[in-house]
Amino acid sequence: MYNVELYEPQENRKKAGSLTALIILSCLFKYKYLIVFSTLVITAVGVAIVHSLPYEYSSEAQILVKSGRDSLSGDESIDIPESSLGSMFNEVTNVVTMMRGRALAELVVDELGAETINQKPPNRPVVQWIHDNLDAWIPQKSESTERNTDDGFRKAAIDRIRGNLSLRERGNIIHITYEAQDPHLAQTINETIINKYRDKHIAATRPSMSADFYRQSTTDAKKDFEAKTEALTKFRKDVDIVSVASSLPLHDEARVDLESQMQDIQSQIVASEARVAEYERGLAALTQPVAKAGDSNETPSAAPAPFIENDLIRELKRQLIGLETEAASLARKYYEGDPILEEAQFKIDYIKKAIAREEEQLSQATPGSATVAAPLAGTPQGLEYQELRMQLIRERAQLIGLQANASVKSMARTDIQEKINKLKSLETQERKLISDVNLAEESYNSTRRNEERFRIQMKIKDEMLINVSTVDPPSLVMTPTGPNRKRGYILALAAGLMFAFALPLTLEYLRNTYRRTDEVVTDLGLPVLAVVTAKEQRSCI
Repeated sequence: MYNVELYEPQENRKKAGSLTALIILSCLFKYKYLIVFSTLVITAVGVAIVHSLPYEYSSEAQILVKSGRDSLSGDESIDIPESSLGSMFNEVTNVVTMMRGRALAELVVDELGAETINQKPPNRPVVQWIHDNLDAWIPQKSESTERNTDDGFRKAAIDRIRGNLSLRERGNIIHITYEAQDPHLAQTINETIINKYRDKHIAATRPSMSADFYRQSTTDAKKDFEAKTEALTKFRKDVDIVSVASSLPLHDEARVDLESQMQDIQSQIVASEARVAEYERGLAALTQPVAKAGDSNETPSAAPAPFIENDLIRELKRQLIGLETEAASLARKYYEGDPILEEAQFKIDYIKKAIAREEEQLSQATPGSATVAAPLAGTPQGLEYQELRMQLIRERAQLIGLQANASVKSMARTDIQEKINKLKSLETQERKLISDVNLAEESYNSTRRNEERFRIQMKIKDEMLINVSTVDPPSLVMTPTGPNRKRGYILALAAGLMFAFALPLTLEYLRNTYRRTDEVVTDLGLPVLAVVTAKEQRSCI
């Protein structure tokens, strides 16, 4: 016997009856390929979704609630039920309520920043590829625009902190767990939550006295010390020395050295003058005076012509050329205005003046003035005369050089003596400035020590006032705690199977055909005359 399917208009028949076990089995067999395909697709989609979920890392900490401490129930920003005040259990509840409150989450966001809390881990390569392609086809609103135009970014950070924070009470121990997609961020936020609670508790229970007075005193003392130090630095910069007290011995030593050099030069000048006098006496002994012109008894010798350059002037000019060459060499090594260059230029000027003086004396010689007759050349007296004359010329040139050097040293000694006198006048002023700096530094160090002592005392008092202490600090766990991918894969497979089995049953339930002949007779009241076999189709029965 074969089943018959009658297709009638919707208004002439009712829907199919309830599904029996035989009908369910036949439907599952009929849609077996659809079931397998749906199971694979739904499972693959679920596995992909689970695989794309970012890892979660948790940081755990434990704090101990101390009994008998002032609570934060007096803080208006904390909403604590009145029924929870009093016992040790209620003190733990107060701490938990405070840590779960929005006010503490806002302090954490202000401390770390909303961007740090809302940061996302880098996407996996496949997820990043999908994300990039979606951004290319679907225009996204700029994140910076959303942050600038709406306060939702900060609100999202606050909600994230409150949502990822987990607190468990066990006696007077509170277990704090915070989950984030970065282990370092989880540890940082967990530690910040505990610190902000401690700070808020201390601020609410600390006595009225504060460190503002000591802090202000230290700030004022520091400004005074910096001002005195700057005044001393400016004073030394204006006088162009590092320290008057340290510069005076150096200048005294330089002055003593110059005086010693001047004594040596003066001794050399005295010796040179003695040699010049000796040479002049020797020349006078070898010569004899000649009568003036117009004397009828003796024939006058020819007088030297005016402006004739004698040997002394030539020797001085050679010495001048050497000094100018030396000055040109020094100019390539030292800057303009250097004392060494000034000394070389002074020597050059002194030699020039000596040359001009000798030329002037030579030009003032008159033809009628008395002169001397030199011994004849070639004679022993003539040779001795020429030798003494050359020695006298060289000695006189050397004497002029020594006098120039003595003048230079004299000027240097005068200059350094003026500097010494100026330094002595500034020494008193510098000592006063140094004394002011030392007093200001001592005052600054004293205020710093007082502030540090007060800070330590306040820290001890704060530790006595705080009602929690850290038993286990926030941990840094590099092993992810979620999501549970194995469970996700199993759930994806279960969801695929459920959907795959529910789909054919739903389709079969929604079919508008009769499955048995008795249903036709019962519902329509018509007899069944024949049954047409559909061999090409499989029936549900």
